[in-house]
Amino acid sequence: MDNLSRLRYFGDIKLKDLASPRTAKKSWSIIKSTVSTLRKRIINLQQSRRRLKSRITNTNSLMKYLREQRLITENAESAIEVRKDFLSLMLICSYKMNISQETHL
Repeated sequence: MDNLSRLRYFGDIKLKDLASPRTAKKSWSIIKSTVSTLRKRIINLQQSRRRLKSRITNTNSLMKYLREQRLITENAESAIEVRKDFLSLMLICSYKMNISQETHL
C-alpha cells in the first residue's frame, strides 16, 4: 500500500511497481497521463512555431509590396525589419529549446 501511495510522477515508477496488478494499473495510468500531457505540449509548441513562421512570411510579403508601391519610408522599413529579425530570432530560439527539452525526456 505504501508503494502505491508514493506513485505520483513518471519518475517514481520502478520496474518492481509493474509486478503486482494494482501498482501496474496505477503506473500505467501515470504513464498515459504523462504521454498525453507531453503530446499536448508538443502540439501547442508546433502550432506556436507555425504561427510565428506565418507572421514572418506575411511580413516579408508586406514589405515587398510596400517597397514596390513606394508606400513606405526607409525609416519605417528599417523599423519593420528589426521586428522581423526579432521574430526570426524568437522562432530559432523556441526551436532550439524544444530540441533540448526533447533530449532530456
